[in-house]
Amino acid sequence: MAVKIIGLSELWDEITDYVGDLMDYAYIDDQIEINIIWDLVEEYKKKNNADNEPWNLKEKIINDIYFMFYDVYNSMPDPFDDLIEIICSSKEDKIRYAEILYTADDKYVKYEGAILLAELGCTEKVIDYFENYRGYEREKVYGLMLDYYIGSDYEKAVETANNALKNCRKDQTEFMIFLLKDAQKSGDESKFKKLFRNAHVRKLVNSDVIDSMFEIDNDSDGGKSE
Repeated sequence: MAVKIIGLSELWDEITDYVGDLMDYAYIDDQIEINIIWDLVEEYKKKNNADNEPWNLKEKIINDIYFMFYDVYNSMPDPFDDLIEIICSSKEDKIRYAEILYTADDKYVKYEGAILLAELGCTEKVIDYFENYRGYEREKVYGLMLDYYIGSDYEKAVETANNALKNCRKDQTEFMIFLLKDAQKSGDESKFKKLFRNAHVRKLVNSDVIDSMFEIDNDSDGGKSE
């Protein structure tokens, strides 16, 4: 490689030039610029540490990737994701990065930011968004809501699990397990049996997982606690 990368600013200037070239193509496929960008990121990763680079530079790079070069990013996300991982290695920077995504107008970018904030322990920042979420991957959203409410508002956690059984369309097992454990915790045998029967007729609940977690009382019409 002809240009020796000294710091993050120089790296991004180089990458920006090659991204500009890629944007001139009708399609981004196997152009040489892709490999050059990969090599630049890998070279920087080997020889540099971005921890002491200023946040305003990191913020510019993130904004460029998502809001200026998004079409290129969508076509070849891996080197850019690697670069973001390099420059946002601390939890503080990861939260800042997630907040940038969460403020985006693009609903997919916003969702990505909300999920990342919750995974970083900042669910309180996005709980209103989650409560009103109607998009894809609801299981993940409801799962993060459930985790949050278990620690902050147990009644709301129960409500969240019940809502998940109504609204999730892929896998409801996690939420059924929580409700069964809640029935055990409250000593409500009738509720437990009803939920247990319900778990075995729902296609979106893995009844094998339920059976492995809860001992079955074959003399009754349901099950009993472990």
